[in-house]
Amino acid sequence: MKNLIYIPIILLIIFACEKESTIVKVQYKVRKAYSETEITYRDVEKNLKTEMVDFQSGEDVWQYSFEGEKGDIVYISTRYVDSTSSVKVQVLLDGKIYKEGSSNNEPGIYVTISGTIPY
Repeated sequence: MKNLIYIPIILLIIFACEKESTIVKVQYKVRKAYSETEITYRDVEKNLKTEMVDFQSGEDVWQYSFEGEKGDIVYISTRYVDSTSSVKVQVLLDGKIYKEGSSNNEPGIYVTISGTIPY
């Protein structure tokens, strides 16, 4: 009978010690662009990288994915110079849109998204 009393207590301790995962899949997406676009982003090693991507049509998509941790900073910024272009930028966390921004026919304007992965 005494052993039956300890089972719920042991189960309670096991479940209380179980931690929620702190790993989050981060994905940056740039799309709906029609010309060469500068993309600066924070990578998995927490460094800023810059790429020039020549989008041929609004259907082209640039993306970068990595695993981050809750509390990490996410950052992406884009800029184009063609006055007939546009851009849509998204940051997704575990497949859900965290933040997004866009620009249409505004050359030289930076579209920047930054934030901290929520706990």
